[in-house]
Amino acid sequence: MHVGSPSVNDTFINDALASDDYLARLNLSVRARNILFRLGIKSNEQLAQVKPDVLLRQRNCGRKTLAEIMDLIETLPIQRVCEPPPPKPHFSSDIQSLGLSVSATDALRRLGVDTTSELATTADEELLGMKAGLANLVGIRERLWDFFVTTEEAQTLLDDKNPAEYLRLSVRATHGAHALKITNVGELAAVRNHQLLELPNMGKKSVCEIHTKLLKYFVSGDSADAKERQPLPNSPKAFVEKLLAELPQDLRDVLVRRFGLWNRKPEILQDIGDSRGCTRERIRQLESKALAALNWPGNQRIVRRFLDRLYKKHFLHVLQKGYGIATEDELRSVFLSLFAQPQEGISVERLLSKAFWNSDSLYDKCCLEAQSGVFTTNEKLRREYLDTVSMVEKRLARAKKPVPISNLLAIIQNGRLQVANGTVARILQVAPSLQTDDKGLCGLSQWRYMRPKTLGDMIVRALVEIGKPAHFTQLTMHINEKFSPQAPLSPRNVHARLLYGQETFVWQSSGVYGLSAWGLKKAPFVKDRLVQILKSARQPMALSQIVKKVLETCHCNEHTPAAILEAHGELFVRLDKGIYGLKEWASA
Repeated sequence: MHVGSPSVNDTFINDALASDDYLARLNLSVRARNILFRLGIKSNEQLAQVKPDVLLRQRNCGRKTLAEIMDLIETLPIQRVCEPPPPKPHFSSDIQSLGLSVSATDALRRLGVDTTSELATTADEELLGMKAGLANLVGIRERLWDFFVTTEEAQTLLDDKNPAEYLRLSVRATHGAHALKITNVGELAAVRNHQLLELPNMGKKSVCEIHTKLLKYFVSGDSADAKERQPLPNSPKAFVEKLLAELPQDLRDVLVRRFGLWNRKPEILQDIGDSRGCTRERIRQLESKALAALNWPGNQRIVRRFLDRLYKKHFLHVLQKGYGIATEDELRSVFLSLFAQPQEGISVERLLSKAFWNSDSLYDKCCLEAQSGVFTTNEKLRREYLDTVSMVEKRLARAKKPVPISNLLAIIQNGRLQVANGTVARILQVAPSLQTDDKGLCGLSQWRYMRPKTLGDMIVRALVEIGKPAHFTQLTMHINEKFSPQAPLSPRNVHARLLYGQETFVWQSSGVYGLSAWGLKKAPFVKDRLVQILKSARQPMALSQIVKKVLETCHCNEHTPAAILEAHGELFVRLDKGIYGLKEWASA
């Protein structure tokens, strides 16, 4: 050591004295002076260069102390020299740029995280795992944010005008953003840490959450322009899987089990709660949270693109094939054909409907609805559909019976509506309030004949088509052929319904029934008819005369009257060969 040169210890002591002397002249609390003393602040120029993030990393530096020091810096009487800023780094740099410890850097590399952009998209669960062993996760996230604000890409995030809801912040962080009157992503990215920490119920963990989601939003391309550039998955199943992949694992599992996705059986809240060791109310809250997380503005735009593609590639062909008109069942069959199993498509339809459209149908949002369950390609065709249906309904209401389709086509063509015959025929076929049959008739759906729903309606339809009283076995064959070929009815069921509906069906003979609307009356029993005939004659009659009169009203063979006359000796008596009378006459 040279004679007269100061030692290292002397230099340290002199710096400490200079710092203490400088800080003593400032109007600061003891805690603030101690923090600045540890940083070695000796002049106004050094104090002006202190950043809030550096102060927050110091021991015992809280929100009040930070605000005290920052207020003092704003009042310093110094002239700031404008120097050309140094070149800004790129965000996608090696993680060594963060200045982490050797152990933390090695732990990140073991996870396969080599760049800052990879770290921004890595989940907290992976960083806190046994393989990583990272204890100070909040500190690492804040180091990453401090590095990001110095990069060239930071200005892109500051200029982002998308709603702050795109970030999917927690309730506490959302309340903090609302307290600062922040409406978009760029405004939130420009907020300083001390502004957030001054808010009630906002700590370092909440600030870290905001910065982490801002970085993930930027790196993963969740901005509006980036979403528009991303290609959509080829299949609806892959599309829904991509939406669900953005949710936390617990929320994703609840939706999969509740809606029975991917060939699972839908489960009730109680069963899911029992398997997870919580109440059904907690599962309901998780389900609501998951549906709300799906229905965020970014996903709404993606779903709109998905519906547009679904309409152009699949639904438009069905509509054009039906003269620009299609039913919901026709569109649903096309949608379900895009899945390996129809049940998968039904579950996906229910999930999208509840998450994005408040339980409205997918087809209502994808196509133009003309009437409940009927869709058209454009507004002009929709008006033609409604006008045609209204005209036909009024005509049928006046007729009070089915009208041939050919007559309706002629009426429409002669009227003020200029609609093609093919379009009219399609409207008559799909309109819910109208019904056509295979005989070319059209009627109102509320008429039992046009749309039989019960077994009684089917019997009425069968009798009308046969046109005369028929045996119940004949009616059964007609009903099975027309209405239920896959699950045939039993003649016993048809016969029981005929016996039950005596107001509608009239018994004519053994097993033969007609309609009361035809003006038919129930045929008398042969025995009662024999008594009537003899009483009206007031004298014995020949068997040939009796049989002729019985066959006029009763459906039986010619031998039945003779057998009944012989079997009922308490009522009838044979006076001579082939001559019969009433027994009460003989006693008189």
